Amino acid sequence: MFTIVFIILAALAAIGTILVKKKKRAVDIIETILLFILFFCVGIGGLFAFAGHAFMSDQVAEKIGWPAGNPFQLEVAAANLALGILGILSFRFRRDFWLAVSISYAVFLFGAAAIHIHGMLVRGNYSEYNTGAIPYLGDIFTPLLLLVLVLVHRRLER
Repeated sequence: MFTIVFIILAALAAIGTILVKKKKRAVDIIETILLFILFFCVGIGGLFAFAGHAFMSDQVAEKIGWPAGNPFQLEVAAANLALGILGILSFRFRRDFWLAVSISYAVFLFGAAAIHIHGMLVRGNYSEYNTGAIPYLGDIFTPLLLLVLVLVHRRLER
């Protein structure tokens, strides 16, 4: 659910900024889109995921179809906190930092997607947070879009 909200917020913020600042060059438009995906999806999304895994771990575990009370969830929380902080810092740091953040985000979420999909196919886990928008939109589409945009942006900057 929150995945969709952060994607919509990133899109609205990017569109608003592009229109208000009258950005016309492709490199500037892509940079603006990247900035807001990094801020909302990676940054704020990472902080939300951290809060859920750290402070509501039993409820989140149940929605994912995991056993409650597993301290491993705190490690997932810490990884999300790190990504959240990196996403927020993307407002200040650019170029190579964006590439590093995008790669880290993609590796973590592609791994999460693989675990969710494995859970569906092998264990029959069709819990709310293990299916739908989480593994497909949040764990595959968003990091893939981010990687493509950051690479296109780097090429256009040359």
